[in-house]
Amino acid sequence: PETVVLGRALSGLAIAGAASAVLIGMGLAFFGASVGSGLLLALPVLAVAAVSMIGVGYLVASAVLLIREPNFFVDATNFLFAVISGVAFPVLVLPAIIQPIAYLLPTTYAVDLLRVYALGTRPLLDPAIEWVALLLLAGLTIWLGRAAFRRTERRMRLFGQHGYVAV
Repeated sequence: PETVVLGRALSGLAIAGAASAVLIGMGLAFFGASVGSGLLLALPVLAVAAVSMIGVGYLVASAVLLIREPNFFVDATNFLFAVISGVAFPVLVLPAIIQPIAYLLPTTYAVDLLRVYALGTRPLLDPAIEWVALLLLAGLTIWLGRAAFRRTERRMRLFGQHGYVAV
């Protein structure tokens, strides 16, 4: 079961990577875009972010096993991660009560580093600190996600989907 989650995450990563390559190619060919050193600097950020998102995938899969209603939960999680990580707008414009949560997400640092490298924006923190936070949170997320998924999967095998021992 753990490889199913990993396979789904890796296939999603491959599709997103292919779509991004097509968009970059179209930008270069038709819209006069240029790719500088920012793209090369962004690739390691994307790799570490992918590891952290696999960990998040394990956490979401664990929750879906428990609540057995994936549609709303997965959509809500995607939306919240995008909003709180600063995908649509900088984290600094979030309400003060939500900003600390944003700083606990590895995606916040990945998005900010991508903006710094690709657009030359001012970073939230020093880029070296953001790299350390991204690496630490990615490691923590993958470890925590795999542990939660293994525990949930074992619990479901032992007790069944209703929470008691299956006969």
